[in-house]
Amino acid sequence: MDNKEKRDFSAKHLDRVLGFFARVEAKASFLFAINTTLLALIALNLRKSDLSLWYVMVPGIAAVLLVVVSLWFIYQCHFPKLEGGSGSLVYFAEISKRTELGFFNECEAVSEEALIKDYLGQTWRNSQILTAKFGHVKAAFTMTGLALVPWFLFLVATSITNAETPLLR
Repeated sequence: MDNKEKRDFSAKHLDRVLGFFARVEAKASFLFAINTTLLALIALNLRKSDLSLWYVMVPGIAAVLLVVVSLWFIYQCHFPKLEGGSGSLVYFAEISKRTELGFFNECEAVSEEALIKDYLGQTWRNSQILTAKFGHVKAAFTMTGLALVPWFLFLVATSITNAETPLLR
């Protein structure tokens, strides 16, 4: 491959990796909505008289704890560690450290070989960040999935104890 082909390949490869960020962010946002709904339904259905009943509180506390852990993983997904990319002309955090004129001048002066290496370095670093984000979303989904059983048991216990169907509004 000549340098133009290498540059085009590396730029397209970086774009392809960056395209996956929207997928993981959408999953995390969806899960955040589910988790806040689960917590809201627990709050809506808990009564003061339920606080002394172990068969209400045990599943309720278990569900809340699992959802909170899930929310922690979602937070980790939305705010990953962004270190790296020192001196990059592609990485946004490094670009923002420059002045506008300095950025223009460095872009005009960069060699094609250095630009290719920068693209490939950013592809590698973004792949690491993306892998961590997907791992956090997977862990969050697992915690939410585990929370569904005690959450359901909590709703059943409160509906039986209070002789009414769970509030869903």
